[in-house]
Amino acid sequence: MSNLDSILENLKKYKLPTEQEIKLICDKISEILINLDNIAEIECPLIVCGDIRGQFKDLLEMFNICGKIPDTNYLFLGNLVGNDEHNIETLLYILILKLKYPNRITFLRGNKETNLNDLRFPLENECKIRFGNYNVFYMFLNMFNLFQIAAIIKSKIFCIHGGICPQIDSLDDIKKLDRKNGMRIDSPLLLDLLTSQPYEDIDTFDIPIKGTGYLFGEKALDEFNQKNNIELFIRGHELFLDGYQYFFKNKLISLWSAPKFRPWVGNKAAILEFDEHMNKHIKVFEAYPNNNENQQ
Repeated sequence: MSNLDSILENLKKYKLPTEQEIKLICDKISEILINLDNIAEIECPLIVCGDIRGQFKDLLEMFNICGKIPDTNYLFLGNLVGNDEHNIETLLYILILKLKYPNRITFLRGNKETNLNDLRFPLENECKIRFGNYNVFYMFLNMFNLFQIAAIIKSKIFCIHGGICPQIDSLDDIKKLDRKNGMRIDSPLLLDLLTSQPYEDIDTFDIPIKGTGYLFGEKALDEFNQKNNIELFIRGHELFLDGYQYFFKNKLISLWSAPKFRPWVGNKAAILEFDEHMNKHIKVFEAYPNNNENQQ
C-alpha cells in the first residue's frame, strides 16, 4: 500500500480509512503473521507495553514519551482494543506501523482480541456505529486468530498476556498450539494462557471464583521458569494503580499501559524498558493532558 503515511496522519485526526483499505491492511498483516512462530524471539533494546485498551491519545503520548517507531522497538502484550471509543484508530495505527517497520514492533494476542460474546462488544459496537455494518469487525476477528501467543526476550525473559496453566508447562507446548489453522480464542488452552493470573496466597494452581483461566502461585511459576530457563516473567491483563505490580519476590511483573482507564480509577500507566545490555527500567506516565476520549 502506497498511502500508509497519509492513513497514519488521518488517524491522528480521527479520520478512518475505507473498508476496502482496512481489508488490504488486515490481509497484509495476516500475510506477515501466518509466517511467524507462536512465540516471538526478540532482542534488546526494547520497550514492553501492557494493555492499551483503545486509548488512542494515550498511545500517541506514550510514543512521544518513550520513543517513536522505528527509532524504538516495541512489544505489546495484547489487549490493544478494549473499552474506549477509539479502538479502530488504536488498532490500525499499530497495524500500519507493523507494515512499515515489521522488525520494530511485535504484538501478542490478548483476551480482548477474541470472538467470545461477552468480551467482543466494545469493538463490535464501534465498528457497527462507525461503518454501519459488521464487515470491519469480522476482518479484525479473522486477523486476531493469527496474532502470536507469547514472546521470549534474549532467551531469558518470557512474555504473555495472561499467565500459565497446568496443561502447559513448557515453551514447546505453546509452540505446538495450532494457531495458524484457525485456532480461535474458545480453545480452552489458549483461553487459559490469555486469562490466567498470579496470586500470592496459593502455591500451584486454583480456579478463580469467576472468570476464566487459572490462578497460579509462586511454586507453579518457579517450576515453569526452571523448566524453560526463564529469569523474568512479564504479563499484562490486570489494572494496577501505579501501572505495574511485582509478584513472587520480583520474579514476575504485571504491566498496565492504559492510564486513567476510568475517571473514578485515576490509575497511572507503565512500560518496562530494556537497554541493549538488558538492564531494565520501569517508566510510569499519566494520561494525556485533558484527554476526554477516555471518559465514558
